[in-house]
Amino acid sequence: MRLEAKKESNVSAALQYFADASVLRDLQILLDRFIKEADFVQYGSDADENSGRSGTDIPAIKFNWTSISGKDNSVWAAADGTFKFSAGGKEFSAAVRITLVLEYRDRRWFIVQSHYSLPAAGQFDQNSR
Repeated sequence: MRLEAKKESNVSAALQYFADASVLRDLQILLDRFIKEADFVQYGSDADENSGRSGTDIPAIKFNWTSISGKDNSVWAAADGTFKFSAGGKEFSAAVRITLVLEYRDRRWFIVQSHYSLPAAGQFDQNSR
Protein backbone atom coordinates (compact mmCIF):
# COMPACT_ATOMS: atom_id res chain seq x y z
CA MET A 1 0.00 0.00 0.00
CA ARG A 2 1.42 3.32 -1.03
CA LEU A 3 2.00 5.81 1.74
CA GLU A 4 0.98 9.43 1.77
CA ALA A 5 3.87 11.65 0.68
CA LYS A 6 4.62 13.07 4.16
CA LYS A 7 4.81 9.61 5.77
CA GLU A 8 7.00 8.29 2.96
CA SER A 9 9.30 11.30 3.38
CA ASN A 10 9.54 10.68 7.14
CA VAL A 11 10.40 7.00 6.60
CA SER A 12 13.00 7.96 3.96
CA ALA A 13 14.53 10.33 6.50
CA ALA A 14 14.64 7.50 9.07
CA LEU A 15 16.44 5.29 6.52
CA GLN A 16 18.98 8.03 5.84
CA TYR A 17 19.45 8.59 9.58
CA PHE A 18 20.23 4.87 9.91
CA ALA A 19 22.69 5.03 6.98
CA ASP A 20 24.41 8.12 8.41
CA ALA A 21 24.77 6.49 11.83
CA SER A 22 26.29 3.45 10.12
CA VAL A 23 28.87 5.64 8.39
CA LEU A 24 29.71 7.33 11.69
CA ARG A 25 29.88 3.91 13.39
CA ASP A 26 27.88 5.36 16.23
CA LEU A 27 26.55 2.22 17.85
CA GLN A 28 24.39 4.10 20.34
CA ILE A 29 22.56 6.00 17.56
CA LEU A 30 22.10 2.75 15.63
CA LEU A 31 20.79 0.82 18.62
CA ASP A 32 18.48 3.70 19.49
CA ARG A 33 16.58 3.07 16.22
CA PHE A 34 16.02 -0.65 16.81
CA ILE A 35 13.00 -1.80 18.77
CA LYS A 36 13.86 -3.04 22.24
CA GLU A 37 11.74 -6.19 22.28
CA ALA A 38 12.57 -9.88 22.33
CA ASP A 39 11.00 -10.62 18.94
CA PHE A 40 13.35 -8.34 16.95
CA VAL A 41 14.90 -10.15 13.96
CA GLN A 42 18.00 -9.25 11.94
CA TYR A 43 19.55 -11.29 9.14
CA GLY A 44 22.59 -10.75 6.97
CA SER A 45 24.66 -12.76 4.54
CA ASP A 46 28.08 -12.43 6.19
CA ALA A 47 29.28 -14.60 9.07
CA ASP A 48 30.84 -11.63 10.90
CA GLU A 49 28.23 -9.04 9.90
CA ASN A 50 27.95 -7.70 13.44
CA SER A 51 31.66 -7.66 14.24
CA GLY A 52 32.18 -3.97 13.46
CA ARG A 53 35.00 -4.74 11.01
CA SER A 54 37.52 -2.50 12.70
CA GLY A 55 39.88 -2.66 9.70
CA THR A 56 37.49 -0.83 7.40
CA ASP A 57 36.31 2.75 7.05
CA ILE A 58 32.87 3.43 5.56
CA PRO A 59 32.77 7.02 4.29
CA ALA A 60 29.42 6.76 2.45
CA ILE A 61 26.23 4.79 2.04
CA LYS A 62 24.02 5.84 -0.86
CA PHE A 63 20.54 4.51 -1.54
CA ASN A 64 20.14 4.10 -5.30
CA TRP A 65 16.54 2.83 -5.19
CA THR A 66 13.93 2.54 -2.45
CA SER A 67 10.43 1.17 -2.19
CA ILE A 68 8.36 2.06 0.86
CA SER A 69 4.86 0.79 1.61
CA GLY A 70 2.80 0.35 4.72
CA LYS A 71 -0.38 0.61 6.68
CA ASP A 72 -1.20 2.49 9.86
CA ASN A 73 1.92 2.55 12.07
CA SER A 74 3.88 -0.12 10.19
CA VAL A 75 5.93 0.17 7.01
CA TRP A 76 8.15 -2.12 5.03
CA ALA A 77 11.01 -0.77 2.98
CA ALA A 78 13.43 -2.21 0.46
CA ALA A 79 16.53 -0.47 -0.83
CA ASP A 80 19.40 -1.08 -3.19
CA GLY A 81 22.43 0.89 -2.23
CA THR A 82 26.16 1.31 -2.49
CA PHE A 83 28.64 1.13 0.38
CA LYS A 84 31.86 3.00 -0.33
CA PHE A 85 34.66 2.01 2.01
CA SER A 86 38.40 1.74 2.36
CA ALA A 87 40.53 -1.05 3.79
CA GLY A 88 44.28 -1.48 3.79
CA GLY A 89 44.70 1.87 2.06
CA LYS A 90 42.52 0.87 -0.92
CA GLU A 91 39.11 2.26 -1.90
CA PHE A 92 36.23 -0.13 -2.55
CA SER A 93 32.57 0.00 -3.47
CA ALA A 94 29.97 -2.72 -2.96
CA ALA A 95 26.33 -3.06 -3.86
CA VAL A 96 24.02 -3.93 -0.96
CA ARG A 97 20.36 -4.81 -0.56
CA ILE A 98 18.42 -3.93 2.55
CA THR A 99 14.89 -4.74 3.69
CA LEU A 100 13.42 -3.26 6.83
CA VAL A 101 10.14 -3.32 8.69
CA LEU A 102 9.59 -0.20 10.78
CA GLU A 103 7.00 0.68 13.39
CA TYR A 104 6.00 4.19 14.48
CA ARG A 105 6.08 4.61 18.27
CA ASP A 106 6.63 7.60 20.51
CA ARG A 107 6.84 9.91 17.48
CA ARG A 108 9.76 7.99 15.90
CA TRP A 109 10.25 5.16 13.43
CA PHE A 110 11.85 2.06 14.96
CA ILE A 111 13.31 -0.89 13.04
CA VAL A 112 11.60 -4.14 14.07
CA GLN A 113 13.07 -6.42 11.38
CA SER A 114 16.04 -6.07 9.03
CA HIS A 115 17.90 -8.03 6.39
CA TYR A 116 21.11 -7.11 4.56
CA SER A 117 22.64 -8.96 1.65
CA LEU A 118 24.92 -8.59 -1.34
CA PRO A 119 23.59 -9.25 -4.84
CA ALA A 120 24.62 -12.58 -6.33
CA ALA A 121 27.56 -12.44 -8.73
CA GLY A 122 26.45 -10.99 -12.06
CA GLN A 123 23.52 -9.06 -10.60
CA PHE A 124 25.34 -5.83 -9.84
CA ASP A 125 23.79 -4.16 -12.90
CA GLN A 126 20.23 -4.87 -11.64
CA ASN A 127 19.60 -7.29 -14.51
CA SER A 128 17.13 -9.34 -12.52
CA ARG A 129 14.40 -6.67 -12.30
